[in-house]
Amino acid sequence: REEQAGLANNAAAQLLLKKQGSTLAFATGNNKMKKAAAAAKMTNQQVLKIIAQVYVGKMEVDKQCDTNRRPRQTLNDYVRDFFTQQYGLASVAKSKLLDLVAKLGAEVSQEKGVHPRLRIFHHLLGIDMGGTGDLDECSFVLNAVQELFPSWRYNSSFIREFVQPTILLPAEGVEFAVVKLFSAQKYGGQVPDGLMDKILFKAKNIAVKAKPGTRGAQTSEQKQVDADHVLDACHFAYLELEIQSITSLMNLFASCDTNGDGVLQYDEFLDLIAKIDARVTPQDVLEMYHECVGDDDVIDKGELLGLISNRGLKFALAKFA
Repeated sequence: REEQAGLANNAAAQLLLKKQGSTLAFATGNNKMKKAAAAAKMTNQQVLKIIAQVYVGKMEVDKQCDTNRRPRQTLNDYVRDFFTQQYGLASVAKSKLLDLVAKLGAEVSQEKGVHPRLRIFHHLLGIDMGGTGDLDECSFVLNAVQELFPSWRYNSSFIREFVQPTILLPAEGVEFAVVKLFSAQKYGGQVPDGLMDKILFKAKNIAVKAKPGTRGAQTSEQKQVDADHVLDACHFAYLELEIQSITSLMNLFASCDTNGDGVLQYDEFLDLIAKIDARVTPQDVLEMYHECVGDDDVIDKGELLGLISNRGLKFALAKFA
């Protein structure tokens, strides 16, 4: 999927991947024998449990950060803290984290049969990208999990549900959750074309038996969808939107860089922001300029991308594609 989206070779996407995050370098050794041995220590169900625990914990930490107006912690840093809290000793935490990374790497290296929840978590950690994860992508996946799994509010119930190899969700609820997820302005304000058809195409009539003792407690049929198929499709749609929007930003950057020196002076930056949103006042532009300009008084592509992302304007750029 990453190759299809052009993620690995897309310069704009590479800027995004390097924008934020921290490294898991200490846990990404290249010794194949060590990886294989470590991977054998963990089952998929054990990894799914860890992922569920990490997701719930990260959601709570993000809430606290937002409430206190502090920057959100990267998933990589949170996972480090999670293992340290779980095992106490740094050496043990490091060993267990290495086991997890090895297991994820071993699973993802398979051509077929990779569990989607493991592949997505592997991607969020950015293990194949030098251990750099992206805050925006992580936030999207966590938002998707919250919309699709209402049980996330109840730690133990969610973990019991999430460790199941296959999770079926009612198609109507999935449709509502996906619309709500992508209706957020920071994700473009609307469901990407064709996404809902792609998701509901795999909806199947499943026999559902009502709980004993309830009125009409007989077996009926209900259209249900595999939760992994939904999560996978939404994540891939996000990546496509992201690359499309960032590529648009790079095109805008090039068109506004009138002297062709590869950076933006103030007047060029003013022109670029006006093209993105004509309602922005000169005072706002000056504030944004000082927010991202370097010591050299010019703005490079990485600095601009950081500003656009922090301001929640990334997906508004799709209109320039």
